[in-house]
Amino acid sequence: MVDREPPLRRVLGPVLAEVIVTAARAYGVVLRTVPGGVRLVGSHTLGGVDADGDVLTADVIVSAVGDVPAVDWLTGSGLTLDGGVVTDSRGRVVDGIVSAGDAAVVRGACRRPHWTNAVEQARVAAAALLGEDVAGRRFPRSGPTSSAST
Repeated sequence: MVDREPPLRRVLGPVLAEVIVTAARAYGVVLRTVPGGVRLVGSHTLGGVDADGDVLTADVIVSAVGDVPAVDWLTGSGLTLDGGVVTDSRGRVVDGIVSAGDAAVVRGACRRPHWTNAVEQARVAAAALLGEDVAGRRFPRSGPTSSAST
């Protein structure tokens, strides 16, 4: 497994990531960090990946390159866009409009797509829309942020 940063650390944090990485290595998974990323190698048939000059081959290559929120259609709408729709900590964009999931970027936080926060963000944003905006209930600011879009 090749990643730009230590595997799973960004999504799970250092402690849980290390537990999973240790278990993966025990099962024979080879893990490699390549900060500059990799380049696919081959013309008609994929032959491997170039990882900083080393060509790595495998029986199967799966590429998980990330996501880009499809918010271009909102350009000119008056909403603040910065890699997604900018929200407050409760998912509010402006009065009567909320955003959750991949499309949401919490002001002052880093967007980290992960499915678990899509559910929590949707709950918090729905509560804000329904006027049930309870103090202390917050949109997730750190850790992963969703994979569903609204």
